[in-house]
Amino acid sequence: MLSFFRNFKIFKYRRGIYIYKPAVTHIHRKSTIMIDKRFHFNKSWENSLNYKLAYLKVGKNSILNVGHFVAYDGCQIDITDNAELNIGYGSYMNINSTIRCFNKIDIGSNTVISENVMIRDSDNHQIGESNDSSRPIYIGDHCWIGMGVQILKGVSIGSGSVIAAGSVIIEDVPQNSLVAGVPAKIKKVTLFGNKKFLIG
Repeated sequence: MLSFFRNFKIFKYRRGIYIYKPAVTHIHRKSTIMIDKRFHFNKSWENSLNYKLAYLKVGKNSILNVGHFVAYDGCQIDITDNAELNIGYGSYMNINSTIRCFNKIDIGSNTVISENVMIRDSDNHQIGESNDSSRPIYIGDHCWIGMGVQILKGVSIGSGSVIAAGSVIIEDVPQNSLVAGVPAKIKKVTLFGNKKFLIG
């Protein structure tokens, strides 16, 4: 169930990419992929027999820069032409989650993306005279993104934050915050040390 690409010419990395079947890959010859340690794509949970189709696209002049990242089965990562996706060390994305990168998405280290999450930095169209259809997304270190969360364009999620299941993120989230709802609102935030301050 494993394909290992060691010397594929577009890959610039130290160790490797592991792509587990079944997976569809479209990687443009003029893209740049940098892997510092390992990138496991479409990996199944141990002893799982539920192999799901995954999709990886890296477009023309786009950049995929990974420290050490695992995307489990059924995930989709779509980096369009001229876009950039950066992922740190020790982060992972659970089954059936999706990253659609049209501009720039940064995901920090040791951040957990749960099942059925959508991270998308573009509306793919403009409304009226607005020319603001795509804006970068930043997600910090040690974040927990709950099941079914949607993270939309132009938001920044501070390190140490927890996004409750089913939330829709359309505004920035401060560091060490718990947010929930549609749209998501701050429920709890750490201001000093380990002391918690409830909001709302």
